[in-house]
Amino acid sequence: MTSKPVLNRTVRTNHVAAVTGLVVVREPVAGQTGQLLNQQPSVKAVDDA
Repeated sequence: MTSKPVLNRTVRTNHVAAVTGLVVVREPVAGQTGQLLNQQPSVKAVDDA
């Protein structure tokens, strides 16, 4: 038991910004047919500014 009430609420901050493009940092690597990728792709947002 706790001495204070427990709230199932977290503070979330969202930020949306326009970007000029995405760059693939890590290419996906295919696994066997019907299976997950052996390596998930990773992308990075880029901006001209």
